[in-house]
Amino acid sequence: MTSCSRIYMHKLYQKAPEHLYYTDTDSIKSTFLYDRNDVDLGGLKLEGEQKRAVYLLPKTYIEEAMIPIYEMYDAKGRVISKKTSAHRVMKGFNKTTIGNFTFEHFTTALEGDLSMLRAVNPKKFATLKTAASRGTFLALMAESPRQLRTKYNKRRIVKTNWRQVYDTEPLHIKDGMIQNMDKDILKKWTPPDIRKMEEIERRVLKNAGIEL
Repeated sequence: MTSCSRIYMHKLYQKAPEHLYYTDTDSIKSTFLYDRNDVDLGGLKLEGEQKRAVYLLPKTYIEEAMIPIYEMYDAKGRVISKKTSAHRVMKGFNKTTIGNFTFEHFTTALEGDLSMLRAVNPKKFATLKTAASRGTFLALMAESPRQLRTKYNKRRIVKTNWRQVYDTEPLHIKDGMIQNMDKDILKKWTPPDIRKMEEIERRVLKNAGIEL
């Protein structure tokens, strides 16, 4: 069943690959107008339209809805202000803690600096399976730091002439070496201090009674 689904989705991608920005198991983020089918099970439905978005990694992105939450008008009926909603998805991060991440944070990460996308997941009750593995029925998980440690490396990210608009191009590999990677960008980007993050995680886990 899942194989048939992947084949079906791949056929949809091939209809307009240049308009495809992101995809998941049952969704497509695209500027292409596919034929809609809001009736049949498995048909393509328009779930929403976005004004702007940054798709950073699988299950890691931010979107701003096209339709505002509300608009304010002056006496002549002209729009003087409006508020739109931002939808954030970050697998492994608490939904509350990622609420402070902005488009600027995601854009900075897209350019290579992942240090801004860092948070601490609050305390929470463990699942029944996790609690049972500790020999108890109820267990409280301690705070845990979260940090993106990988960056998109499937294609080369290119900033266009338009402000805050990005594109990608395939990596050209010859004799095992990438030919079109900007070395200056690689030198400019400094990865997060992994050892420091690991030490923090070990300390948090130790306080929770978990030894690695």
